[in-house]
Amino acid sequence: MIAQRLTGVYLAALSLILLGFADSGLARQDYVYEYKGTSYHYFVESTGDNYTFEFDQNPGQDSGKRRAAMHVFQSVYGDYSIQPMYVDAFMKEGATCYVFDANLYTYRVCFLPNDFSATNPHRFWGFVSRLPNKM
Repeated sequence: MIAQRLTGVYLAALSLILLGFADSGLARQDYVYEYKGTSYHYFVESTGDNYTFEFDQNPGQDSGKRRAAMHVFQSVYGDYSIQPMYVDAFMKEGATCYVFDANLYTYRVCFLPNDFSATNPHRFWGFVSRLPNKM
């Protein structure tokens, strides 16, 4: 009888722990990227193997977007070995994607198009992901 109660308590505790881990990956996190005296607020949300981000304000042309993406990489993955210059660029299903190298991983950012955003034509959003590299 005592063993059954202890087993039930352990199972309940394990369920809460696992539920906490599952929820932590899905939670929306808010960040601030500052550049030249301007603060850009954005949020990041886990979407499977990727992290989706959306900024409240567009940081400008491509170079500004790539600088902002570096902040997203560092906020999400905590890797400060990411090289600031991209090594490859490509289009994927309407998104513009850039690839960055680091010590242990290769990182990718894709900026999603605003084709269907009539209310916010300057929207800045996309997703980031990483893969282990050869190094």
